[in-house]
Amino acid sequence: MTDASGASLPRQFLRPLLTIALSTGASYGYELTDRLHQLGLQMIDTPAIYRMLRTMEHERVVESWWEASESGPRRRVYELTSAGFGAARRHAQDLSEVRDLLDEAVGIVMDLKG
Repeated sequence: MTDASGASLPRQFLRPLLTIALSTGASYGYELTDRLHQLGLQMIDTPAIYRMLRTMEHERVVESWWEASESGPRRRVYELTSAGFGAARRHAQDLSEVRDLLDEAVGIVMDLKG
């Protein structure tokens, strides 16, 4: 995944960010991709999103159903389960800790003289 600045994020960020994106409400694949874009992720492997959603459904983190669309074919809608909301909170905490670690590491480099 690559954000708008061209910085690449490791694949392990897809699951936490998908879970967090779903914490704002039920959604379908295209809309989830748009939500991830709003988080700053521009280059997203769409098939990877659907594979992750299927895995998360198998683990009962999300549930899904088919819904009619006014502008095209039916679409599968995904929603967090209660376990999924717990996972979203844990992912947010984990990402906060990673952010703090990265801020510290960047600060060390930026403070170097030379």
